Amino acid sequence: MAATTGTAPVYAGRQICLTTRHGKQRALARPLAAALGLELIVCDADTDALGTFSGEIARQGDALQTCRRKALLGLEASGLSLGLASEASFGPHPAVPMLAAGQELLLFIDRERELEVVEQRLELRTNYSQITLEAGDDPAP
Repeated sequence: MAATTGTAPVYAGRQICLTTRHGKQRALARPLAAALGLELIVCDADTDALGTFSGEIARQGDALQTCRRKALLGLEASGLSLGLASEASFGPHPAVPMLAAGQELLLFIDRERELEVVEQRLELRTNYSQITLEAGDDPAP
């Protein structure tokens, strides 16, 4: 169902900036167009400056703060008032620390309405694993 004010869709025909370097537009463009009438524009801002997934650049703040910074980077670069960003991480489950979990956040910002909507998915089936290697060790099992 589309978001509406009266009889006209609120977001129909508007553009939204997705700040990503990892192809997330392939998963998000069609649902946003179908549900809200939004046209997704990709903003290729330097999101690696906020921290890299592999850890070469440490993330400053938690996943939600980083996701918000990422969305704001795109809004500033694009000049649009609608922004979207995602942030993913692997680590211990928040309630059962002995379990590994993957967390994916999706943040929608509407500057005109001063609105932020956060969607979170916590997944137990992950590819999160780690191994300690010494110099010269082969990482392949």
